[in-house]
Amino acid sequence: MSRLTVAICTYRRPFLAETILSVDAQIGVQIDRVLIVDNDETPSAKTLVEQLQPSVSLPLIYIHAPARNIAIARNAALDAARGDHLAFIDDDEHAAPDWLAHLCTALTPGIAAVFGPVIATYPDDAPAWMKSLSPHSHIVPATRGGIMTGHTASCVIDMTHPAFFDAIFPVDRGVRQSEDSAFFEEAYARGARYVRLDEGLVYEPVLPDRMETDWLLARKARHGRAYGVRQRQGRGWFLAARSAAKWLYCWIAARRFGEQTPQHWRYQIRCALHKGIVRGALTGRIPPGSG
Repeated sequence: MSRLTVAICTYRRPFLAETILSVDAQIGVQIDRVLIVDNDETPSAKTLVEQLQPSVSLPLIYIHAPARNIAIARNAALDAARGDHLAFIDDDEHAAPDWLAHLCTALTPGIAAVFGPVIATYPDDAPAWMKSLSPHSHIVPATRGGIMTGHTASCVIDMTHPAFFDAIFPVDRGVRQSEDSAFFEEAYARGARYVRLDEGLVYEPVLPDRMETDWLLARKARHGRAYGVRQRQGRGWFLAARSAAKWLYCWIAARRFGEQTPQHWRYQIRCALHKGIVRGALTGRIPPGSG
C-alpha cells in the first residue's frame, strides 16, 4: 500500500477526539499522517490536537482553514496530503479498527475511490421506527449506470487517478453542502470509477436535535434539492415532473401505514427527498444551511 494520509475536517465538534483516537487505532494499514483541518474562524481545535498528540502514535498535523466553508477545508486537505492515497472521515464519527484496511484493500488499480458505510447509532430513547429504519445512516447509492458519486464521510481516494488531477471541491457548494457529491460526480464524468463496501464501518452517534423529524425531513429535502441542482442541465422540467410523480406516490403510500411504523417514515422521507429534487430542478438554487 502506498503512503496514506487521513483527513478530518472539523468545525467545533467535541467528538473530534474520539474520531482521532479511532483513526490512531487502525490495524492492517500504514498511515503516514493525520490532517486535522479546522474550518472555524478561530483556531478552536488547535489546543485539543496539541493535547492529544502525546497519547497517539500517529503524527497529527493541524491546519487552520477558516471561513465556515467546508469545501475550503477539504481543499486544504488535498493540498496537504502526502503519498498516493487520501482518506476522509467526518469529525463526528468513530471508525472500526479495520475500517481503513477494508477500504484500502478494495482500492485496486483502475478504481478511483472506495466508499464505506456510515452507520447511525441511536440512544435508547430513540423511536422504534427510527432504530429500525436507520434514516441517519449513509450508504452510497448505486444506479443502473453504477456508482456515480460518493461522500467524504468514509472514503479512500487514489490521488494518482487522472480524474483527480487538479480536482477541487467546489467552493460555491461549501456553504450550501453537497460539495463532496459534486466533487465525485465531476471526477466520474472525467473517467473515475468507484466501489462501495458493506465492510469498513464507521459509526455516527445521532444527537437528540437530529432525531427531530423536522430536522430529518429538512435534511433529506436539502439532499434532494442539491441533487436536483446538479442534475438539471438541459432536463430540469423532466426531472421535476418525474420527481413530482414520485413524491405523489410516496405521499399516498405513507398514509397506508401507521405514523409510528418504519414503512410510514420510509415513504415520508422519500417524499421530502423528491420535493427537494423538484425545487432544485426548477430553481437551480440551494439555500445556505447545514446537513
